[in-house]
Amino acid sequence: MSYTIKTAPNPLNIKEREKGSANKIAFSYFDSCIGIITKSGNTLSGIHLVMIDEKDKVFNEEDAQDVLKYVGTNYENSMIVGCISLWKSSVYKGFSALTKGLKSVEYDDRDSGYYSAEIINNQISIGYREK
Repeated sequence: MSYTIKTAPNPLNIKEREKGSANKIAFSYFDSCIGIITKSGNTLSGIHLVMIDEKDKVFNEEDAQDVLKYVGTNYENSMIVGCISLWKSSVYKGFSALTKGLKSVEYDDRDSGYYSAEIINNQISIGYREK
């Protein structure tokens, strides 16, 4: 896999190219990033995705397939949060391949900021605050 993701030491601070799982999760600041959140029972999983990596490689369809392997299929529904409009306009093919591979996906496009998630009434509930 060319797009690698590590396990976050703290699911309340999932940093770039990290994943974490708990009943409540939170991401570090999104400047141009997006996050994928999945719900399986009473557990949320989050993956913090970067559009351009440290080697200036831009997110593409192959990266989307790598990320989908990390997401897996054992979840009920999913959500993408973060700088969605930026991804749609800048890396459309990679973003499109990613979204097509997710099931029951919803979106929360509030741009840059801090995102968190918890389960309320059996649904993914998103928290957001600006910098």
